[in-house]
Amino acid sequence: SITLGSSTAAQSVLIGNGVNAAAQTVSIANGATASTSTVNILSGVGTAGTAALNLGNNTRVTQIDIGNIAAAAARTINLGTGANTVGIDTINIGTGNSTVAGGKTINIGSGTPSGSGTNLLTIGSIANVASTTTIQGGNGTGAISLTPQTTGTIVIGASAGSGNITLGSSTAAQSVLIGNGVNASAQTVSIANGATASTSTVNILSGVGTAGTA
Repeated sequence: SITLGSSTAAQSVLIGNGVNAAAQTVSIANGATASTSTVNILSGVGTAGTAALNLGNNTRVTQIDIGNIAAAAARTINLGTGANTVGIDTINIGTGNSTVAGGKTINIGSGTPSGSGTNLLTIGSIANVASTTTIQGGNGTGAISLTPQTTGTIVIGASAGSGNITLGSSTAAQSVLIGNGVNASAQTVSIANGATASTSTVNILSGVGTAGTA
């Protein structure tokens, strides 16, 4: 073993920390690997105090890569996946307040697979607990878009779901449009049109009005 800095007292261990007047490269375990390699940074089991891991917090950094290579084998990249029993993890991605258009452009699984490749994305949990998933948009046209490939389907609600699905609940003036595009070919809009194996009720404009007209 080669140990660099093992004091139990307050200590600073500085590597490549000078003000560089020319290009500088600091490499850790960066050789061509011919066997297993493991790099641990701030991964000991803490028993007191707190710790912070700062990576790329430099105003001149223009690119931060983590696992950004076509891998030779399957990988698992984990971020905050520990099973917490006491503390709460808050994981922020692109939450800074930008002052330029598109200042936070975030892409998740937006690549274009080829051949037999597919992208599989899961957001949120369906465990029977009081979890919530919130998707927010701005004030422009298409602020929230659910857009599959032209032959793809969009499914909202579980096949055995018993909770309410609410579409349009504003108390202000609002238009709720269903099947409202200018169709250049045949179009079918179905409401409660499945084969019924129990009582079905369809209410349209059946609330008790207290003002205005309908």
